[in-house]
Amino acid sequence: MVNSSSFSSDTLAWGSYFGTVGSLEHPLIAVINAPDIERLPKTLVISGEFDPLRLSNEKLVDRLRQTGVAVTHLRYNGVTHGFVDQVGYAPQAEDALKEAAKFIKE
Repeated sequence: MVNSSSFSSDTLAWGSYFGTVGSLEHPLIAVINAPDIERLPKTLVISGEFDPLRLSNEKLVDRLRQTGVAVTHLRYNGVTHGFVDQVGYAPQAEDALKEAAKFIKE
């Protein structure tokens, strides 16, 4: 059993991601803060309706569009963050993977 006072998803995220760059604002954590963001290639952003990062994703999509990057944003209703690993359980997962594969092939 995990002691909730010593472990949380925030602890895991800090140790795995944030701690390596030292800031939540670092471009490797928040792509929206990347210098020269207008140089990114065409981009596909997939998010879920109940994703806690949904608003951040939408801000990124807006910023990419404002800087002239060709961006496609697919938001799947009824799912949360990381839903694409639910193939066989959430029909949105299979569709999202198919859309990602189609995007890569284009």
